[in-house]
Amino acid sequence: MSSSHNSSHTEATNPQNDLIDDRAIENASSDHFGLAGFAAQAASTIHAIRTPANIAIYAPWGSGKTSLANLLRNELNSKISGFVYFDAFKYAEAPLRREFITRVYRLQMTNMIAASTRKRTGATSSSKANRF
Repeated sequence: MSSSHNSSHTEATNPQNDLIDDRAIENASSDHFGLAGFAAQAASTIHAIRTPANIAIYAPWGSGKTSLANLLRNELNSKISGFVYFDAFKYAEAPLRREFITRVYRLQMTNMIAASTRKRTGATSSSKANRF
């Protein structure tokens, strides 16, 4: 067998060639399943909803919830609506309701302090959402 034949045979049988990346996407340029259009439409709907309102994403494991949340976060106007990402699996051993309320409270306090600091210093705001 020639070395070129061995090389092409190795590439063809490499199991990594059959694997699909299962990490959540961060932006629309990585969207191969059409979630970006849904995220844009959902953001428009969210901006039109009267407050107070909460929206949660419920779907089976592996269906793209985190990817959708990332795309939605990118679509939302932070001056109109807030975005909180809560990974329930991360806190599976803790009392879920208490952890969620504590995290949202800390996020709000952090945002209020940052807004106060920006106001005093004249700095512009960043639209980066917090994750916990």
